[in-house]
Amino acid sequence: VSPGNDEYWNCLTCGELFADADCTQIFIGFSAPDRSNHTDIVTDPAVAASCTVEGLTEGSHCEACGAVITAQTNLGLESHAWEWVTDKEPTCVDSGEKHEKCLNCEATQSNGTVIDATGEHIDGDDDGLCDTCGEDLNPEPDFCSTPNNPLCILAAACNGQTSIAAKLILAAHTLYHAVAQLVK
Repeated sequence: VSPGNDEYWNCLTCGELFADADCTQIFIGFSAPDRSNHTDIVTDPAVAASCTVEGLTEGSHCEACGAVITAQTNLGLESHAWEWVTDKEPTCVDSGEKHEKCLNCEATQSNGTVIDATGEHIDGDDDGLCDTCGEDLNPEPDFCSTPNNPLCILAAACNGQTSIAAKLILAAHTLYHAVAQLVK
């Protein structure tokens, strides 16, 4: 037996461990390694934990016989560092998608998470139309069909005209209906 190692025998009948070959003395336990008997002690470096690698504390062992002098302690894994990533930007009418990705590894979760449509129209080229869906952002006022309302009938007749009189009638018509909405 090498220095620093314990010698014992295993009884094949009862499974008990013995300190002697005659199986008369029960083996009490392993002794701690004797550092003085090991001359080739090697440091086992600490390992930083991450979300993919279990961390270890620094330890040491005898290179000659492999006996562990200072055991490394397993520190386990670190948690993932999640960040949302947009896969498809939402638009005024269409929903988008996003998922979470770990900043330290390539792990993902929450794939296909829906981002609600914004409902906001964008007119980047100032043509009066939404760049995404084409909706007219400056529609002509809808003319009502209020029966027997002379202002509504006159406003419908003036629609599309550019004279000052037509513009005044259209403005009065819009004001009329705005006030009517407030009164309701």
